[in-house]
Amino acid sequence: MARLSNIPTIEELNSVNYVLFVAIALCDNENLCVTDSVKRICSSRVLGGRPISFTRVIELCGQMKLLTKKGPRVALTHLSKQFMSLNKNRSYEISDDQRTFIIENFIFQGAWESHSRGFFLNFSPNYRLLTFEFSIRDNPVPKKYNPILQLLKRLKVIEIKDGIAFVLPYYVKFVKDLLAKKDVITEEQLKKLIEADEEFGLLAEEAVLKFERKRLLILGRVPESELVRRISQFDVNAGYDIASFNGDIPSLEPDRFIEVKASQQKAIRFYWSSNEYEKATLLGDTYWIYFIGNFKEKQNEITPIIIQNPVKRIPEVTEFRMRVAKYIIEVTDGLSVKPFRYEDIKGFLI
Repeated sequence: MARLSNIPTIEELNSVNYVLFVAIALCDNENLCVTDSVKRICSSRVLGGRPISFTRVIELCGQMKLLTKKGPRVALTHLSKQFMSLNKNRSYEISDDQRTFIIENFIFQGAWESHSRGFFLNFSPNYRLLTFEFSIRDNPVPKKYNPILQLLKRLKVIEIKDGIAFVLPYYVKFVKDLLAKKDVITEEQLKKLIEADEEFGLLAEEAVLKFERKRLLILGRVPESELVRRISQFDVNAGYDIASFNGDIPSLEPDRFIEVKASQQKAIRFYWSSNEYEKATLLGDTYWIYFIGNFKEKQNEITPIIIQNPVKRIPEVTEFRMRVAKYIIEVTDGLSVKPFRYEDIKGFLI
């Protein structure tokens, strides 16, 4: 199949689902179907009120390795089956899972990696906000980058506000890795961005440290409150950040080991490294994750969402979804949390 000269529109990506639905229906036992038959059936229907070139969409499926051309026929691939399994509602528009799949497999690597990299070359690190940004207001985007800009915006990789295009928090690490592949940003710039990431994590750990000490004081566990420690500054491989105490009984030996996760966004979404997962498996009920959403640099009070024994608890909660990259933990709608309060400190328990 011919290589596309530019990247697709969101409407063309939505049409990929329709093409694959038709191809699946027409395929024989060898997963083969006649290309012209797929085009004819697809072209008989107008999606979204506007005509689509299904010749181009079929070529797009080839570029994405969802279909392979074999003479006058096309064959479904293992990747196409994986892609369609992410469309649980059998929608003609790409699902959220398919959107993530496209971003991770075609935007930041694969088919459109070079387009994305060229576009993000225009961005600069914002160390205060921990993102990459580009002033469209002051520097109009070259015309050749308009298609990738529109696609990234529609896929919710970037957002534009007050003339500034910036990378949304979840994709900052992807952009950093993309640019670092070819030494696009200097070693000094990369070092500063990593330092900014680490500073954000340290601030979150300090906030949880204060939270734990206050919680234990309210429970009347004064000695324990004084013994709460941030382990991460001494042992980066511990698999947790803070050694604390449950406070249900007097104890001078830590029995609550806390991994701190924080985000500038409200949504529950975080990375969980294999080392952290293994430590959580080993520690069981004594291992806790404290997630702080909407965390800001100068935040005095926090309201964490707390998960005890996450290796056991996360698979039990259907609203959680765990994908292996590291372990990416995120929550779909409808998660039930139980509020708790100790006088003037509060949080939520999952």
